Amino acid sequence: MSPVWGRAIFSFDIDKHSGPAIVIEAQNLGSFEWHRSVDPEDARELDRLRQDGHNVHNTRRGIEIRVTPDSLRNTVLYRTLLHEIGHHVDYERCSEDEWDGKTRMVKEDYAHRYARELKTLLSSQGKLPFDPIISDDSLQADGLAREWFCLP
Repeated sequence: MSPVWGRAIFSFDIDKHSGPAIVIEAQNLGSFEWHRSVDPEDARELDRLRQDGHNVHNTRRGIEIRVTPDSLRNTVLYRTLLHEIGHHVDYERCSEDEWDGKTRMVKEDYAHRYARELKTLLSSQGKLPFDPIISDDSLQADGLAREWFCLP
């Protein structure tokens, strides 16, 4: 298993719900390390992380990426979510054989382009960014605590 920001799942079952889903992975604030050898796709991802507001710098052991609440929000909400929606859009546009015939890179390129274009459109319409929405009633109904989602 490798950590990811999110996943597009085309057939997902949980409790009484079934169908396509986007799963956003829980993340920690702080920092994480990347390997020192960077291929072209890694370099593009590092550029996207910098654009999201992460502090990316070289260390003796590799590349350290420092995560802040704002940079994490930018990556997960304004890029990853839109990227995973792009995978679903792409999947729905294809037959099963067409989808299976696409390389991973072709699928990723489509999802990155989709996310970038949708973010640009939503930003130009004033819909992004938006303030955090925290509903105490919803948190309580789900057995969650507000402090789990807010900085102390």
